[in-house]
Amino acid sequence: MAPNLVTHPNPCPNPNIPPLRLEIEDIPISKNHPQYSHAVAAITAYWRQATNMALSDQKEYRDLVASSAFIVPKSAEGTPSQHKLYKAIKNNPTWARYVMFNAIYGKVKSLAEHVKTAHGSDVIGNFFDKYCKHHPWRGGLKKHRRESIVEGQPPTKKHADAPASSNSAVISFGKLAIKSEAPESKSQALSQSAKVDQKPKPMVAPVSDENKLVLLPRSDSPLFARASKTPSQKAAETKKLDEILRQLVLIREHQVKETEKRGKTEARVEGSIAELNSRFKVVEEIVQLLLQLLQKNP
Repeated sequence: MAPNLVTHPNPCPNPNIPPLRLEIEDIPISKNHPQYSHAVAAITAYWRQATNMALSDQKEYRDLVASSAFIVPKSAEGTPSQHKLYKAIKNNPTWARYVMFNAIYGKVKSLAEHVKTAHGSDVIGNFFDKYCKHHPWRGGLKKHRRESIVEGQPPTKKHADAPASSNSAVISFGKLAIKSEAPESKSQALSQSAKVDQKPKPMVAPVSDENKLVLLPRSDSPLFARASKTPSQKAAETKKLDEILRQLVLIREHQVKETEKRGKTEARVEGSIAELNSRFKVVEEIVQLLLQLLQKNP
């Protein structure tokens, strides 16, 4: 049965706008995974091509990321034809598969020709700015992208939804911020600290003003003061992390360009060899004719 293909000149004539969002936090493996860099390359490749994809391509690409199709098994290291994406593209060259495959291996001539025959183009353009216009880097989205690239571990539902324990915060808060009005001895100070840790009981005698515990605001604690950051420091960190992501994208684009240059050089060498072979055949034929003439006319 013939595959169901969509013609794909660049740019795509029927892109899904705004494109489906796909972020670093959607990577299904942790930062410590040995092939995490392949996952990041696959995500950034989607950012460059999302606005050049039909809805079916965008959905398929997200499914490929979710299924960890970017993983390169040992049998496919240095041998692109052994990767399952290569085999899938040979069977049905969808644009989503081709974009992810190129993000991992770069341009492979035999596969590029196959895709060009099916789609009319094998060029993967860079529409990164257009993706950012529809999904700008601000607010919570920018925070998630920054955390995912720096920490490498996407925020899970458990991390996002689990509320902090208020009891433990209050107890530790009290221990740090207990202030007593001139305790007469060390034992008196210890007894005041113990009162904070004890659970309240129904029938408790009123506490005199001398022994009341005063809970200071967090900002008064030197421990919390050291952890706070000024707006200028936060802005500087944000700018630095954005620059890291930009450098990742530029490095990947440079790798793709270098691969394309090598492919063009190989093509020129192959053309030169073919031309020399044809000339050699012509010379060989002339020599054969001369030998035949010499045999006829000694």
